[in-house]
Amino acid sequence: MRIIILCFFLLSLGTLSAQKKQNNADSLDFAFAMKIGDYASAIDAQYRIISKDPNNLSKIFTLAELYFDTEQFSLCINTCYWALEKNSKHKKSWQMLAVCYQREKNNTGALLAYNKLDSMYPDAYNKYQKATLLFEKKRDQEALNELQKIINDSTTSNRIITVTYQNEQKTPDEQSVSLQAAAYNMAGYILMNHNEKDKALFLLQKAIEISPDFKLAIGNMNNLKKP
Repeated sequence: MRIIILCFFLLSLGTLSAQKKQNNADSLDFAFAMKIGDYASAIDAQYRIISKDPNNLSKIFTLAELYFDTEQFSLCINTCYWALEKNSKHKKSWQMLAVCYQREKNNTGALLAYNKLDSMYPDAYNKYQKATLLFEKKRDQEALNELQKIINDSTTSNRIITVTYQNEQKTPDEQSVSLQAAAYNMAGYILMNHNEKDKALFLLQKAIEISPDFKLAIGNMNNLKKP
């Protein structure tokens, strides 16, 4: 009987040792693949790592990041939902999910993700993204409601975000501006489209007052002043 128990113990030790070696090998494969930028091999290695620890949220999210970095947004979305099965409040998964939906031009999915994110982790940036999506869906009043929340939050004047605009060569360009200024600008632009010129002018002036070199707001102001 003792011999049987001893054999079983030794067999277990051997199995554990083999598993540990395999885990180390998979981790090394992943590290080497990432070092040389071989994302396909890194993804394969990460699947092997997850297969041995399928409930590990961190390892699943790492896979989602790999899909995001390689612009495989559909697979990234699926992997984010897999991560959320492990923890439905995982902030980074909701953030990545929202951005993936935006990259996929799925405004409905992105809006749902930002709504969920903002309900759990209220943040002015989430509200700005929601406003952008609502405006694109022609839900202007709802967009204005979100923008007003940002405008009313004095702390947003010191927060910096990146906005996209058309430069003089008519190509997309980026600029870092105050989040509050960006909210004033978008609200002003929405009211421009509704021909509420006086209100739009006031809002655009506020945007430029906060961020004096805000090219998008300056362009909107110039268009507003055209006869």
